[in-house]
Amino acid sequence: MKKLEKDQQLIIRKNKYKNLAIEMLKKLIEGKIHYLSRKNITLSEKFSERLKKAMNSYKNKALTNFEIMEGLMKMVKEYIES
Repeated sequence: MKKLEKDQQLIIRKNKYKNLAIEMLKKLIEGKIHYLSRKNITLSEKFSERLKKAMNSYKNKALTNFEIMEGLMKMVKEYIES
């Protein structure tokens, strides 16, 4: 689980192209959701739906790069705690 947090921080710090960092973070979360689905389908569906809503808001320009990254990072922390 700590690797997820380290990966996330590395993506955000090293990448000056924030939209690419967001997509990389999204892919990382999707991979973790897929892994979680083998153990807890209800929780994985919850995270999947939250990710979908957040990305739709971002694509519809309702969220800025900073806001979506902050939301995704919060989601990762919640995933780690679950």
